Amino acid sequence: MSWSMASVDYDSLCKGIYRQIYQKLERKGDDRLRFAPKVVLRHREEVRIEHPERYRLPYLEEQPLAEGSFGKVYKVRVAKGHFINPRGSTPFTVNNAPMDIARKDYVITPAFRVQREREIMETILSSSSRSENILESFGGLEISPRIYCLFMPLAICDLRAYMMEHHTTPPNTEEAKANYIRCAEGLAGGLSFLHRGIDTLDLDKLVCYHMDLKPDNILLFQEENRWIWKLSDFGMSCVKKRRRVDEHSEAEKDFNRWFVRRRMPEREPSIDPTRNNRGEGTYLAPESMSRNPKMTASSDVWSLGCVISVFFAYLDDGRDGVLQYQAHRMHHRKADNYDRFFIPNSDFLPNTVHPAIEKEHDKLIKSASSRGHREAKAVEFILRKLEESVLKIDQEKRISAARVKDLLGETFRILKQPEDRSEVLNSIKPPHTGLRKRVNSILQTFGSGKR
Repeated sequence: MSWSMASVDYDSLCKGIYRQIYQKLERKGDDRLRFAPKVVLRHREEVRIEHPERYRLPYLEEQPLAEGSFGKVYKVRVAKGHFINPRGSTPFTVNNAPMDIARKDYVITPAFRVQREREIMETILSSSSRSENILESFGGLEISPRIYCLFMPLAICDLRAYMMEHHTTPPNTEEAKANYIRCAEGLAGGLSFLHRGIDTLDLDKLVCYHMDLKPDNILLFQEENRWIWKLSDFGMSCVKKRRRVDEHSEAEKDFNRWFVRRRMPEREPSIDPTRNNRGEGTYLAPESMSRNPKMTASSDVWSLGCVISVFFAYLDDGRDGVLQYQAHRMHHRKADNYDRFFIPNSDFLPNTVHPAIEKEHDKLIKSASSRGHREAKAVEFILRKLEESVLKIDQEKRISAARVKDLLGETFRILKQPEDRSEVLNSIKPPHTGLRKRVNSILQTFGSGKR
């Protein structure tokens, strides 16, 4: 069998067949491989090649991680000398050893401009200020005319996989739970950065709506011996200039024309990071279902509140807690077997917050009380705050992501503060208090009769 590299079509390339070709040529010592120019990736830049059959692509190996309707995510090992970082410690730093990174492959179509996600990430990363809770971009590779690859740091896993697959049991110490809450606080800070912290070289203030915040798009890393959560997947995001209202305030613009409703929401909560495109998913805000949706930063805050609510179910009972909470939302008589955090009503009635939320929070607070007063106080504080000021149908009544960050910080401090013994004793009610009062009342009645 003779190998003709030119005979390989671009759809086959998307499935990784080009890697098999190069491996076979390597084993045969084919001169076409030895003299083929190599593709070198450049940090936060875009590389474009017209004829991929003429090049050595930079990957030594690849491993599928996730798949969706619009693309696939791989773990890839980039060969030595195939990644340049002009922003490194020295000019044009080149990787001196193979490096593992993530690659997200898209199929280019006229209706789906995949370079858009890289451009949004570059806009965010070019800001004079930074957030460690936003995923970095390693650049893009366009394999003309059909394939586009986006490169990013390789995470340990996403939050959904962590809860549902890798660590299905909840943490069993307050110290561990406090560390998780600290991670969530950082995540809220990252979202606040998207909403309020981005600027341009001309000092224009920008706002970025993420619009697809869910556990699948929260990536977990370990950096400097600590866990850190990072927002990823900006394929649905939108960046706008802030419009100044007066000397003291600015207003956000919504993007009604950009946001398109899908016919039906998903039946499962956010399975993978590439499937939804402007859809009505589990974590999307109620306004996403309106005929003329007004999507703003408050829409992201709703999604963040949903993620936090689910995560506290995980902290209480692990994977089982998450699944039970999901079942209660889906099986509500008005939920139509769709998993949302609100109940959609007819055109004549407003949407309502899902009643399963308050019931779940009541259960979580009661469960925390059985483990200790300090944990109960922390859990009740944050869950009631979510109900009061985050998971609200009215967008105007939702607080900012920065305020959510502050509330999570306070939750962390409650959980870390020394136990106050007097508060513990006061929280313990003597058994049968009501019965004891009634007995004392009867005895007093008899006693007064004798006198």
